[in-house]
Amino acid sequence: MMFCLLPRCFSRYCSNIPLYLVLVVPYLATIVGTVTLVGYLSYRSGQQGVKIAYH
Repeated sequence: MMFCLLPRCFSRYCSNIPLYLVLVVPYLATIVGTVTLVGYLSYRSGQQGVKIAYH
């Protein structure tokens, strides 16, 4: 019973979302997350390298 209601409910709320947003947003989120993570790890590694070089 619940499985029959789910597609109707989903299509009612999501029918106005453009297809390009459905396709682009997950990839952009993945790319932004990856770049952020790599940047953070690079920053931390640099900080540790400076700390080791200083002492």
